[in-house]
Amino acid sequence: PLALDKDKLCLILAKTLFSLSQTRLYESIYRDELSVEFTKPVLEAYNDLLSEGVIEHLPSGKLHFFHQTLLEYAIAYFLTRASAQPQRDQLIDQLRDTETLVTHWLPVLRQYLTIVDSEAEFTAVVDRLDLNQLGLFGTVAYAAASREQPDALLRLLPTALAMGPDYQQLLHQALDLASYSL
Repeated sequence: PLALDKDKLCLILAKTLFSLSQTRLYESIYRDELSVEFTKPVLEAYNDLLSEGVIEHLPSGKLHFFHQTLLEYAIAYFLTRASAQPQRDQLIDQLRDTETLVTHWLPVLRQYLTIVDSEAEFTAVVDRLDLNQLGLFGTVAYAAASREQPDALLRLLPTALAMGPDYQQLLHQALDLASYSL
């Protein structure tokens, strides 16, 4: 039960920070802004997360994940939930807007594409993105290199060849990080 409460609390924190992060990535929030009733089990989970260093209090009194990478992962983990479909759509829509690409979402997208369960889901998200944008292409390439199947990387090759040396270099760098079998 404690592990479930800790998971739930982290998901609530990630969801809340996601909802605040429209123009920039919000990394912290006051505890009373979490919309959580701090019952005894939730308080125990909260204190456990603090003692483990997963979350920390800032001098301002705000609460945050101990590192920005963990925040990005937590948001991506939240986005894998079926109940987060509206937020996933919102994220993809923001990344599709070529005039105002919000780059603070790129690390979250990379984390999401890395942890998403199925190749079909990976492909469905990638198909909605404009891979002619170098930042998006690189994000997808690095996520594809962390997958277990080569299909995601292979699908990027025509774009890299068509778009030129910068795209080819990014794909090559991602491939350098991939497992030997990939």
